[in-house]
Amino acid sequence: MSRASKTKVLLTSGKRKTAIARATVKAGKGRIRINNVPLEILEPKIAREKIMEPLMHA
Repeated sequence: MSRASKTKVLLTSGKRKTAIARATVKAGKGRIRINNVPLEILEPKIAREKIMEPLMHA
């Protein structure tokens, strides 16, 4: 019987009024998705920059 690999996964969400944003962080290829949308196509540009700011400082 093989051992199950232990992968660290961080799940978080944020709410404002009726909107809910969910993010999942796990080891992988470095892809960033917000509400299952790739960060590269998220509009407006200022939103992308604000999302990336804490990641650039980490």
